Amino acid sequence: MISADTMYVPALLAPHPEWQGSYDQDGPMAITRRHKLIDRVIADTSGSRAGALREVPAIAAAGR
Repeated sequence: MISADTMYVPALLAPHPEWQGSYDQDGPMAITRRHKLIDRVIADTSGSRAGALREVPAIAAAGR
């Protein structure tokens, strides 16, 4: 799973996906996509595709 610009600062945006930066050209869509990305990382129990996002404490703590 590659987050690319969806989660450009995972340590900040994973716990606060509603925060917006100058990189978000469509704020509401960016927020929706970040929430979906976080949900997919949490749902991926194999850990093989989550990459660095699994290292973010907010995601690791949810770790379902």
